[in-house]
Amino acid sequence: MAVRPSETLQGSRWLANFAIDERRPATLLIDSLRVISSSDFRIAVSNALDAAINELPKPVGIYPVRELPNGNSSQLLPLEHPYAAIPGSEGIVGNIIREAAGRRPKFNRAASYDSLDKLLRHKVRTVLLVDDYSGTGDQIVKYVGEWTRHPTIKSWHSYGLIRIHVLLLAPSAHAQRRLEDHRYVESVRFVERGLGFDTAPWTKEERESVEALCRRYAYSPGFSLGYGKTRGLLTLHHTVPNNLPCILWQTTCPRISDWKPLFGNRRMSPQLQTEIGDYRLETDPRRIAAIIRQERLGEVLDGLSNPTTRNLLLTLGAVESGHRDPVGLSGLLSLSLEAIRRILEACQDLRLLDSTGRLTDEGRMELRRARNRPPTPRPELLAVGDQAPYYPQRLRGAM
Repeated sequence: MAVRPSETLQGSRWLANFAIDERRPATLLIDSLRVISSSDFRIAVSNALDAAINELPKPVGIYPVRELPNGNSSQLLPLEHPYAAIPGSEGIVGNIIREAAGRRPKFNRAASYDSLDKLLRHKVRTVLLVDDYSGTGDQIVKYVGEWTRHPTIKSWHSYGLIRIHVLLLAPSAHAQRRLEDHRYVESVRFVERGLGFDTAPWTKEERESVEALCRRYAYSPGFSLGYGKTRGLLTLHHTVPNNLPCILWQTTCPRISDWKPLFGNRRMSPQLQTEIGDYRLETDPRRIAAIIRQERLGEVLDGLSNPTTRNLLLTLGAVESGHRDPVGLSGLLSLSLEAIRRILEACQDLRLLDSTGRLTDEGRMELRRARNRPPTPRPELLAVGDQAPYYPQRLRGAM
């Protein structure tokens, strides 16, 4: 089992900032984070990039989303120095793009063409913009605006000669909707949804207590729930997004003189990276069942040792309660989007769900059978000082 952020040394120091009665929502907050390691980030983006190149109209021009300087220019700034040694996310994404393009040496398939002349000469049909995470969509919208501000690109787009697509490791729900509604963005591809308060497996009371804690200790009201109040819960080893509640990354607090930060200056320490690795909150059947109002199902599944069967039945229970969106199910069950899609496909293959994702009669019957099973008894432990005779579990009933 992975180490939870609250169980790390840095996490324990951060929790000590709060009064005893405040540590439950604080623990709930940091243990609900989704942490993506640098190695998993590279693998996921590389695989998604390869898939996009194979599927999109070719040739494909690939570029990392960059923060561009202010001011007007007659040049198309995104084409300048696509592989420049820039820090942070832009540099890492640029390196991944370089490797992907290197695996396809022919310029008529995919490359980072560095001039309008090359885009025209190779008859590029797709511009693919790549980023790691987007909480608000602001930077990508500005970057797309820089491309389409240029009269040549705007003309090519109006004639249907070129289309702009976006590839992300993870967008927030807000960023995804904003980009999908953008007039110049043809599609938004992503590996997983960036988790937030809306997808966390919390009750209404727990969510309210976490938000109250974030507001109470924020160094700035504008960042109490993250930039744009987007309430993010996803972070990466190489970058800590500013749409996380600021109590996770601020270095000072008006209420506490010796505030101990978790991600000070929006950086994750090497020690913390090592301790929590690629972290996702483990599935808790009782908690999830309580949220979807399937308490009896949660009691049965809590003692079920087979995680595949447990996740399948939890998915059926969630669908019965109205949770049919794969992205929402991913957040609710603390599983990757790909894992949820596999479960839904398996449910359809087993005729537990129909083609629209709704429960079939067989699916309802399977849930009824599951709820009618007796809960698996937990082993009884001998309490300290207990004088009653104790028989090992495997020997009970043998006499």
